Amino acid sequence: DDDEDDEEDDEEEDEEADILDPLFDAEDYPQPFINLVYDNTKEMFNSSSNTNTIEFVFNVVFSLIFENADQLNENIDRISQILSTQSEEFNRLNIKLLCLLFNMIPSENQLRFIVMQRLLDLGKKLNANLCQELFRGRLSC
Repeated sequence: DDDEDDEEDDEEEDEEADILDPLFDAEDYPQPFINLVYDNTKEMFNSSSNTNTIEFVFNVVFSLIFENADQLNENIDRISQILSTQSEEFNRLNIKLLCLLFNMIPSENQLRFIVMQRLLDLGKKLNANLCQELFRGRLSC
């Protein structure tokens, strides 16, 4: 019985891998992975979501967006918009993620200013103590 269970688990893993294969093979790799995050934003940012998972997903996305220079600005804009428009329960996490994104954007990129503006706008929604923690680099989520 254990051998049959192991075989079923292996088959399920193979099926999951097969589903993702087109994402790896796409001409515009890694954009399909980034689009997958965009398509599932509502599901990720719901009240039962694990903030550690959201943070992990966006850290992966941040590492991927710089691999495709043709879509970099579009991705930066869309990601910063997503992070600055979620419900208040995610403000602390989203400020942390926006700070990380801001710090990753090259200083000559014109979207750096837009991300900073979104970061400051989101910061206005937080109480004064959280804002002080943020600007002292002590914000922990």
